[in-house]
Amino acid sequence: MVCPNCHAEYLEGIEVCADCKVSLVDTEPLELPLQEIIWVKLRSVPGQIYAEMVAEVLQSKNIPNYIKSDWAGSAFGITAVNLAGSNVTIYVPEKHKKEADEILSEILG
Repeated sequence: MVCPNCHAEYLEGIEVCADCKVSLVDTEPLELPLQEIIWVKLRSVPGQIYAEMVAEVLQSKNIPNYIKSDWAGSAFGITAVNLAGSNVTIYVPEKHKKEADEILSEILG
């Protein structure tokens, strides 16, 4: 069962979309094409805590992102702010790089 309005899929037996409040239709799942995303990196930040802070602001601005720690941070799960030589990189889709760079500069200077 699929909502004809928002295309949400539901289990058999459910007849009304919880979000749109319209009757569901019995159809095959939609095969929507996946959009290719080219990820680019922003400048490195000094530690996981700063990276998570920046990522939270990016998410609030609807900018997809992911964080990649260096070897020390990822191997040992270190989340220190200024562990000597520890850097974390944030990646965003290429089309959001300019806006993300501005946000990063506002936060970290």
